[in-house]
Amino acid sequence: MKEVLYQFALNSNEKLININSVKYGEKYFCPGCKNEMIAKCGTQKQHHFAHKPILELNDKERNIISNCINSNESYLHNAFKIGLYQILKAKIENNEEFIIHWNASNIGEQNCNLLKIAKNIKIENYVYELKPDITLYDKNGRAYVAIEIVVQHKPDRKKLAYYSENKISLYEIDLDKNNLPVFYLKNSRQIFRANRYVHFKNNLDKARIIFSKTSIDTIIGFENGNFCIIDENGFASEEESFLAQCVECKKYYFTTNNSDWTCKHCGYYDGDRTFCIIGTGEDEIFNNE
Repeated sequence: MKEVLYQFALNSNEKLININSVKYGEKYFCPGCKNEMIAKCGTQKQHHFAHKPILELNDKERNIISNCINSNESYLHNAFKIGLYQILKAKIENNEEFIIHWNASNIGEQNCNLLKIAKNIKIENYVYELKPDITLYDKNGRAYVAIEIVVQHKPDRKKLAYYSENKISLYEIDLDKNNLPVFYLKNSRQIFRANRYVHFKNNLDKARIIFSKTSIDTIIGFENGNFCIIDENGFASEEESFLAQCVECKKYYFTTNNSDWTCKHCGYYDGDRTFCIIGTGEDEIFNNE
């Protein structure tokens, strides 16, 4: 069984934790199967979480973990759901915006603040007869947005009709565990459009068209985990494309050999290029096996 390098796990408070934020002595659990995970922070491999060794498990645990690793659907679904919930909850508490983008067939790209009237958020809470992954509520306690994280099974027509009848806006986030989506950078912030333009993968001509129409830096992911970038300076090959971490604000951003080496988040200029380069477009950074 091939080892899976998980980057996220739940702590004892069921908060999603990145491998780079682990604390010594704290226990961590798989978002998918809920079994305990081990934080591996050695020097030979990329830091990651892993399920306990098979020999330390009983038959029931071994079967559950085996299914979790082989399908990866439960892990992907729950990790994304909990991570998104934590982000939205923090923004509601701090009265911050959360801008979403979509394409309307007749009028083009649209955007809005998803949290404009949000006063509360719940995860896996019943709304009438349904149980969305995430629900947003207004000041009157009325559910006005339902968010469904889709890995394989989309909401059926009955569910869609129910949301519509009760005037609840449904947002589906499609996660494809077998394909790497395209990433976008806009307004100095990384915006992930879940599977929205995955059909441009491996098609540079169509990606160039997207950039020409939107002027959004386009990071193109490939099935082998590599990536390349199209920005205002043109096309950068895989070996000329980088994922970097700013030494000032510690945030990650994409850049190329043709850029001015300025952090896209805080504007810090690193003329000496001494920032931490996480990897190039050839390093299979986005390998999703």
